[in-house]
Amino acid sequence: MSIVQGVLAHLESRGSFLQLTLMQLTQKLVTLLALISDHSSKQTLHLIRLENIRRLPTNLEIFVPDLVKTSTLGATKPCLNIPFSGRR
Repeated sequence: MSIVQGVLAHLESRGSFLQLTLMQLTQKLVTLLALISDHSSKQTLHLIRLENIRRLPTNLEIFVPDLVKTSTLGATKPCLNIPFSGRR
């Protein structure tokens, strides 16, 4: 079993999102965001704001307008593009 499969199995074993506390649900969401994106630095994940999440017909866009340590003047800001999947 790969590390990713182990993490996913652990998250799945935590039960339905309806049974989780807000803290547990937040931890699960952040873990999944880190797994599916290449912007998994803690700083980028920490800077995500609800008002910067846009639901489109085929995906979610999460824009991070704040400066991160690796930002350079004039560089494009991180944007997490998460496509919807028909799978679980």
